[in-house]
Amino acid sequence: MLLEKISSSLKEAMINKDSFKTSVLRMVIAAVRNKEIEKKGKGQDMTEDDVIDVLRKEIKKRKDASEMYQSGGRMESANEEEKELQFIESFLPAQMSDDEIKKIVSEILEGFVNPTQKDFGAIIKKTMEKIGGKADGSSVSAIIKDSLGK
Repeated sequence: MLLEKISSSLKEAMINKDSFKTSVLRMVIAAVRNKEIEKKGKGQDMTEDDVIDVLRKEIKKRKDASEMYQSGGRMESANEEEKELQFIESFLPAQMSDDEIKKIVSEILEGFVNPTQKDFGAIIKKTMEKIGGKADGSSVSAIIKDSLGK
């Protein structure tokens, strides 16, 4: 499981006295644990997709922070955020190519009679269920919008 991989990486980083990796992995594990507590409160169990979702949110936080630092002229801080972002991305499963996503979207669109922008929510939901954590939601959204625009 992904969480086990992250935990073992944390142990390894601590043994190697790698303060950067230790710090980032502790933040990631804390975010996962918070999500786990939230799900248990709703009577649900934590899934692999939930862990991937947490990683994506952590990556997005760092992207946003990096952009903010860059716009403020703080390049050293922006570079640090980028470094953390890339390290967290290394734990995500391999991402699907745009062509693979387009193929799945076209298969899902076949199930709709004259799909329009009104069907966007249902289409993206079915697509994300099929793709799982193998693609970023924003790229899937862009591909669906492009497909509906035809």
